[in-house]
Amino acid sequence: MKKKNFKILCTVCAIAFAAICYGGYCLYNIYYGESDRWKLQNNLTAVKYNNGDYVIVDSKGKTIGKRMDDLDFNNSCFAYVFKIGEKYGFVSAATGCPIFPAQFDYAQLDDGKFGLAAIVKDGLLGYANVRTGAIAIPPQFPTYPDADGWWNISSFDYDGYCVIRSETGKGVIDTVGNIICPLIYDYIDYLAGVPYRVICFGEYYALYDSAFNQLLPFEYKEITYTEFGFNVETENSSQLLSFSCKEILNYCVLDNQNSYYEDTQSFIEHLYEPAENENGAGKLSPYKKLRSAGKYGIFNNNYQNVIVQAKYKEIQYLGNGYFACVIDDEKAIILDKYGKEVHGNRK
Repeated sequence: MKKKNFKILCTVCAIAFAAICYGGYCLYNIYYGESDRWKLQNNLTAVKYNNGDYVIVDSKGKTIGKRMDDLDFNNSCFAYVFKIGEKYGFVSAATGCPIFPAQFDYAQLDDGKFGLAAIVKDGLLGYANVRTGAIAIPPQFPTYPDADGWWNISSFDYDGYCVIRSETGKGVIDTVGNIICPLIYDYIDYLAGVPYRVICFGEYYALYDSAFNQLLPFEYKEITYTEFGFNVETENSSQLLSFSCKEILNYCVLDNQNSYYEDTQSFIEHLYEPAENENGAGKLSPYKKLRSAGKYGIFNNNYQNVIVQAKYKEIQYLGNGYFACVIDDEKAIILDKYGKEVHGNRK
């Protein structure tokens, strides 16, 4: 009887021990088990555990470095940002080894060709070189997050300049930290698709080239880029300027009581040679019709210049480099491809 009880007791103990072990294993997996993994460069893998921790492992499954509270591996070919506690650092995308330990209050990678990453320490902005492992620009520019907690830090542009902001305004630095534009401006940005920058100070805009040489002073309410030049607006007028900003291609006085934006924006229309027959389509000519302030002109696409200023009521392409330009309802002239008159006024 005693032996039987002893066997029962052993069985119960074994079951209990197995249950404890299994429960512990389940709890371990719930907390430390893998929830996901991602392939990285050079046969490295990012592993996320159920408790939210991240690690980087090599091709043999060996863990590289420490566990991390967060790991951002989606936006750089040079390095990854990681976070331990409230501090940020960088690990190499090539080896998974730390480049900078978790020491920064904030860090943001730059995908550009310079390998520079923004770092914030004690409220000061600087830049670290994640290629060399050196601090390229020591933290020195006061910065702060917005009301939602976003830092809104810009990356370096392809030409080696970066817009930075502080409580005094926005400015521009180069890749070694030289201040190109002081931190006093309200707005600094590229014009879309071209190497020109528009800078706003107060209510007025100025135009700068890619090296931050001023092309137009701070006296314009708006500056936009077109294929033919720059549309600039003052309080009561609009001009279409050449790319050199020295030639006025078109000028008009604005009626501030009416909507004039559609009229003053440039308009581009490709012109075609006359079709050889009724069913055919003409070849694309090297000319384009432009419109500014409700008037029309001609742009030579081959030489990238305006050959006829936007001052005619309508223009019709006749072919072979000749244009019928309507002055008013009763008068028109014929111009050649150089913009010279070849036929007198006609009714």
